[in-house]
Amino acid sequence: MPATTAGQAGQDRSCPPAARVPDEERVLHGIRNEDVKRCPSFKKLAPDINRFLKDCDLAGYNLINFDIPFLRQEYLRAEMEFAAEKRRIVDACRIFHRMEPHDLISALKFFVMKTILRLIPR
Repeated sequence: MPATTAGQAGQDRSCPPAARVPDEERVLHGIRNEDVKRCPSFKKLAPDINRFLKDCDLAGYNLINFDIPFLRQEYLRAEMEFAAEKRRIVDACRIFHRMEPHDLISALKFFVMKTILRLIPR
């Protein structure tokens, strides 16, 4: 699991991951195990993060499928609760998928119709 960061008025907080960061993940996010080994745990920072997020609505990309479940897990490990149900959530991924559906009919329209239209002489 990668290290987590919570910003507060321009201040970032890093937390060490529960397990060693594999090299493949380190290449993706640039966080090395050495960078976070002396940082406080999420459990120690959770009360401050909770106060910062209190009464906040959330917006981002893929929040519903990634960030919120991730936060819930981290809060559970910290023996706290993260209540997303009381917040307004704007997930740009959900909006994008509603505007540009990713299903069989959409794929047929995109790929097959494009091919058919290319074959029709003008």
